[in-house]
Amino acid sequence: MDMDEEELIKEPVAKHGETSCPYCGDSAVGHLSTYCHETIASAGNRALSHPFTRHLQRVADRAADVIAWAFLVLLQLLGAASFGSDIHKARSLRSRLIWQEAKRRGILVEQLLLFRRPTEWYRVRMNGAWHYFESLPLPRRFPHLWQEWLDDKHLFKERMRAARIRVPRSFAVTSARGAHEAFLRIGAPIVVKPCTGSRGRHTTVGVRTEEQLGEAFCRARQLNHFVVVEECLAGSVCRATLVAGALRGFLRADPPAVTGDGRSTVFELILEKNRTRPERVARL
Repeated sequence: MDMDEEELIKEPVAKHGETSCPYCGDSAVGHLSTYCHETIASAGNRALSHPFTRHLQRVADRAADVIAWAFLVLLQLLGAASFGSDIHKARSLRSRLIWQEAKRRGILVEQLLLFRRPTEWYRVRMNGAWHYFESLPLPRRFPHLWQEWLDDKHLFKERMRAARIRVPRSFAVTSARGAHEAFLRIGAPIVVKPCTGSRGRHTTVGVRTEEQLGEAFCRARQLNHFVVVEECLAGSVCRATLVAGALRGFLRADPPAVTGDGRSTVFELILEKNRTRPERVARL
């Protein structure tokens, strides 16, 4: 592996000044735009989950695509939006690796820049046309597989529960009162997070008090009107990646821990652990 390849597989690190939000971590998003987009998506998911409205989903998706495309053209005309081809500006390691593989296959990839700032939106040139996607290019020829409810943390658990698959107890709420009622029903500790989203943005774990609940709810509400309050489970986080039905990767993320050496204090062990771990979040 040469130096260029080594640089490409490093996790992008948010530098000072790139984000003013510590709760977004190393993948900052615009709060207002994300709130509007994700709230509309969450509301639509709930409406389209009804049997009498599911047939409207494809029409709604196409209408949303047309509106988004028209808005993008307007931003380009105003000089607020442009596209770049610098792979090193990819906002996440996953996006960078996908981009790298596309280049290897001779597929043109460009990144959307808003006010010259890189985003997680990209476009690829295939079969004489541009195709747009956010971070991960999911094929639309499999609409029965790629349902929007997969990205909705509460609806996904409801589907799993209906299939008799054990999942944490959870409630989707839209008010502080609803969050408090869910907290009382589940009991401490709980997790509070936006109903949609990824990379742990604005997620609070281990909430045990009403004061912590209020802060966590306001934090999650910044990215979506719909907030999930769910049971907090201890243990490792496991993720399996399947390609064409075959297991291609498996990741296990263990909770932070230190091992005593007979000399150092716990605080010193934590400092050493933080000093040697890979950098993944912004230092503000």
